[in-house]
Amino acid sequence: MNSRTYDSGADYDAQYSALYEPEIRTLTALALRQGGAVLDLCCGTGIVTVPLAETGLEVVGVDISAEMLATAKAKAVGRENLTFVRQDALEFISGQRFGLALMTGNAFQAFLSEEHVKALLAQVYEHLRPGGVFIFDTRLPEGYDFTLDDDFKLWSEYRDAAGDLARFLVKQTAFDAEHGVLHYEMQDVFADGTVKPSSETLKFTPLRTLLTWVRAAGFEVVGEYQNWHLEPLQAGAAAAVLELRKPN
Repeated sequence: MNSRTYDSGADYDAQYSALYEPEIRTLTALALRQGGAVLDLCCGTGIVTVPLAETGLEVVGVDISAEMLATAKAKAVGRENLTFVRQDALEFISGQRFGLALMTGNAFQAFLSEEHVKALLAQVYEHLRPGGVFIFDTRLPEGYDFTLDDDFKLWSEYRDAAGDLARFLVKQTAFDAEHGVLHYEMQDVFADGTVKPSSETLKFTPLRTLLTWVRAAGFEVVGEYQNWHLEPLQAGAAAAVLELRKPN
């Protein structure tokens, strides 16, 4: 598994928290429809996890980063229906069976081999009750530009934890076409001139291949969407949200 690292969860929240409104709205409705406990894998700072717990449902968030979980736990003080576990998603073991499992932020792509993707699907399937749903987002190679960059490009601007304007720059530096694995170098450039480098590697799995794997894991595919607004998936899309169900 691969993931971008952050010095603090506050850095992540400053950059991304405002972007998760569609996920929160859709997942809240789905969690209430499903009923029962909710499992948020690779939950990060709890941007989605904490609002889900506000429904009153029991929620478990799992993440490997102590820094991200520290921020998540600070948001969850006093919530007895919310538990955070520091663990690799592939190693999470619980006797509990969940009505809903989810992954957001394209965390699904951090599992960089076919073996790990299939292991993740098996892990989620095992932890769902019959009729339980697994929903996640992922970018797709069908609509993605894998051209390597000569220099860093502006990806976004955001307000950092201090409220100052920061720029996020990205450079695509290496692509393994056989395995669909793309490596990025990144820079956060802050108002005082400080530059914080980071890197990330993600796996892009063709939709047809991915659907074959999820069905082989035992899931039924109940929804293929363009985004978290649940608009129907279009041919050649650069990203998808997939809704899977464990049969009754």
